[in-house]
Amino acid sequence: MKKFCALVIRNKTVKTSYGHLFEDKERSDCFYASPKSSQDSSALYLYNDGENYSSIWNNMIQKVPKQYEYYGLISDKDSVKINTTNSFYNQILLDLDKFNPAIYSPSRNDF
Repeated sequence: MKKFCALVIRNKTVKTSYGHLFEDKERSDCFYASPKSSQDSSALYLYNDGENYSSIWNNMIQKVPKQYEYYGLISDKDSVKINTTNSFYNQILLDLDKFNPAIYSPSRNDF
């Protein structure tokens, strides 16, 4: 069982993606949701314009394999600025291993 998977909502106007930080790693994977209009064949879920994020993530969780301890919810609208000596990926893993939280949210100081 891997530690976590990132569930990333791709925005039709934002072209960056943080999924590459989590894809096909030893302890994590990444799955995407994309707008239906994008016809993205690599997406786990295609969402309708106007569908809210909680609905999109709920639909993704229903489709993703149940082989992870944690599920990370990420939007391409999010911006990440690392303020630790560890990489963003390694800091998440360290925190999950150390604290084993029911819900994890990186410190605001980490962004």
